[in-house]
Amino acid sequence: AGAADAAKLSAAEAFELFNQGAQFVDARREADWAAGHVPGAVRLTPTELRAGEPQAVDALGSLDPAALTVIYCVGGDCEDSIN
Repeated sequence: AGAADAAKLSAAEAFELFNQGAQFVDARREADWAAGHVPGAVRLTPTELRAGEPQAVDALGSLDPAALTVIYCVGGDCEDSIN
């Protein structure tokens, strides 16, 4: 599965995948993460990943590449979850 398999999900669809054990990646900034996030999610922003920041490298390494992954950001015009 790759980027071509990506799909936009409704909140209800994401919640169902959460209940099925999908892993979640929060692509939002630190302040948004600190305000609240999906339980068990890892925080990984595209900017931090491209910069090779240790937190991003650790977060990426903690993910199971074979598992279904839901990536989310603030929505609207935010494209961090796509990037």
